[in-house]
Amino acid sequence: MLEKRFHFLVTLLTLISVVAVCPSLSARAPVPGLTDSVLKMRETRSKMSDKVGIERSYEFGTEISFALRMGEIARLVPGENPFGLTEIFLGPMDGNFHVYHFGKRGHITSGYAPMKLNSAYSASGSGWTSIASWEMKHDQFLVKYRAEKKEKKAKEPAIERPPTSTILTESERIFGLVTVYRMAKQHFAYFDQVSNLDWDQAFMDFLPQVEAEKDLYEYYRILQRFAALLQDGHTQVYLPPSIRKNLDRLPLSLDFIENQWVVIMRHPTQEILEKDIPPGSILESIEGLPPGEYFEKSFFPYISAGNLERKHTVLNWEANFPKDTKIQMKFRYPDGSRHSRMLPANRKTIEWTQDLREKFIEPIHRAPYFSFKRLPGDILYVRYGRCDSSSPWAFAELIVDSRSQWPRALILDLRGNGGGNTPTEVAQCLISKPIKNFQFRSRWSISYIDAQMRRASQSAQLSEKLFAERKSWYGLDEKYTSAWFSPGFANREIQPEGIHYDGPLVILVDGYTGSAAEDLVVLLRGNDRGTVIGEKTSGSTGQPLFFDLPGGGSCRICTVNVRFPDGREFVGPGIQPDIPVERTIKGIAAGKDEILDAALKFLQRDVGRKKSAEKTKK
Repeated sequence: MLEKRFHFLVTLLTLISVVAVCPSLSARAPVPGLTDSVLKMRETRSKMSDKVGIERSYEFGTEISFALRMGEIARLVPGENPFGLTEIFLGPMDGNFHVYHFGKRGHITSGYAPMKLNSAYSASGSGWTSIASWEMKHDQFLVKYRAEKKEKKAKEPAIERPPTSTILTESERIFGLVTVYRMAKQHFAYFDQVSNLDWDQAFMDFLPQVEAEKDLYEYYRILQRFAALLQDGHTQVYLPPSIRKNLDRLPLSLDFIENQWVVIMRHPTQEILEKDIPPGSILESIEGLPPGEYFEKSFFPYISAGNLERKHTVLNWEANFPKDTKIQMKFRYPDGSRHSRMLPANRKTIEWTQDLREKFIEPIHRAPYFSFKRLPGDILYVRYGRCDSSSPWAFAELIVDSRSQWPRALILDLRGNGGGNTPTEVAQCLISKPIKNFQFRSRWSISYIDAQMRRASQSAQLSEKLFAERKSWYGLDEKYTSAWFSPGFANREIQPEGIHYDGPLVILVDGYTGSAAEDLVVLLRGNDRGTVIGEKTSGSTGQPLFFDLPGGGSCRICTVNVRFPDGREFVGPGIQPDIPVERTIKGIAAGKDEILDAALKFLQRDVGRKKSAEKTKK
């Protein structure tokens, strides 16, 4: 029976199509001269302002019509909108029809289309769309313009648990496990960090489980446990949408502080509004069990992470409970009183308003995700909460604006930033000389050369000689090996922006700082730029390879191995701050930001020491 099953699996493995991966580390190539682009965009705006022939205010989402003469520009001021749009410049110039959108953070989007008698231009922002159409009559352009929210896809109707709407055959269940196994076998970049894991044996151990499990939800839980063996935050199995719709989270967020599970944040639900749970409250039990025991039994085996702290943070944003299921929880409030609560797993029982967000959600976990302010002592505090496409531009604009009066110090707050696109441009704005890029490599193979290596494997000397011959014959780079490949950009130095800040720099991090945000920390700290203060980071970055699984779910496998410029590892263990700060239960209950306070004290001491040293020299 085992022999037949083995032959079946070998046949199945050959049917899996291998997806080629182009390593990109969730990143774009850095935009050359971003601060120069900011200056040019401002110059363009100034020129357009000089040619404004029409100014109109209008309600966002409605259509506005007007006529323009050749060379004239219209300036439109939209009403209240959720995207920060403050003005739009549009009109025919230089043979093209131009549209520029500006917001509270400066330039948002822009573009142009060739000018025709009858034509249209469309642009998309984050969650909104703008469309300008025009018709040329004599020497005038009759223009119609509309900016509106993008239409979201209609939600599928919810289904009741247990989620058995899709029944998989035994062969389909086996195929799903084989797909995860084989994709990881070929593409996973961190097998060296799980050296005690026998991936082949793990596959054989899990095979009987997927053969026997017919419930779709439980089948996917098996796949999640299988992927979690790789202990990587960018490698995981996603439940099918039909299942995810029936799951939710508790209306509070917990952190493991001073060896206790502590409430750090509540989410505004009807239950919380009726009877709040103060921050700093200690969770003493959940469903009759100590919290650590409950989480270790019910959730941690299904979370793929390189360290325990990463699993703690995942608990707060991954839906783990059947929606609306009431969970028995016992708390000890900061005043010492004990309370038993039945909290439903549902974070959306009421509509969230901005006032509710400000009252219940920590600043580092709510919009706006990019903001800045001058703190006492002429310290520029920058909150960089998401690595989205617009934040590097906003940061570059801030640097350009600050050059007239550079701050005494800059605090870059990356807490709560789970990543996105690696913001290399931000690093360029904070350096005054070229720096080394992080080390970056991906699994790589050329089938024919691998076959030749296998033939020559009996003699190591012959294999090395043959390999050198093949590299020369096929024109491969000298650094090429049959196992790994480093793209060209990983070997190039990162250049500073034309306008950059090179004063004292502090970087704030916590357990939620991960992926692209961690890349930024690696670039700066790995080149001795700045002081990192806070808690250990997530320890997870990379470019995942996504693929579908039977039953509607999916999986991602991390395909790149990233390290500090000097080769030190951080994926898995996380980045240890230069100055660790351990939050306290008392501080959370009092609403203190102990990490920011520590940064301000450090800057006060550091700058004071430098001034004292300067006086001594004189």
